[in-house]
Amino acid sequence: MLDKITKKERGLNVTGSFEVITYKAGTKEEIKPRIKSKNLVVNNSGSGIQLLLDKITGLSTGAVIKFIRLGTGTTAVVDADNSLEIPKTTGGDDDDGYHDVTFIQNNGDNRILEFFMSDQSLTDDTYTEIGVFFEKGEMYARSLFPVDFSKAAGEDKQINYQLTFNNS
Repeated sequence: MLDKITKKERGLNVTGSFEVITYKAGTKEEIKPRIKSKNLVVNNSGSGIQLLLDKITGLSTGAVIKFIRLGTGTTAVVDADNSLEIPKTTGGDDDDGYHDVTFIQNNGDNRILEFFMSDQSLTDDTYTEIGVFFEKGEMYARSLFPVDFSKAAGEDKQINYQLTFNNS
């Protein structure tokens, strides 16, 4: 019996947070204050925690977090979310609004996924929401930015998404 061996019940805590960095286009010179926030890892059929469980137990395939997407929605984030409220459908790596992971850093119980968006690949606009998606477009997490995230000409953006799994 596992209970007799560990003598302690453990739960899994799944969290996410992001950081937005703004650079002068073509450089690594930061030109705006960083935006940081936690997000909700959604929990509903076909999205987030439930979909992650399906993927790691073989009930679904493609367990790779691959994209982020930005939007202009303002509705509060809830477990039932499975898409952005108002997603941007232009820009991104294939001009479909999705931005691919460009780098993954392994830090023990967390991973930092880096999404780099050049001045040309991100439409100038003000964004209010962000979503993190699996490779087939299923939502993993959603958040509203704590302050409006604006993109102007001459700016590159980097979004670092930290995914943490630990015992609770």
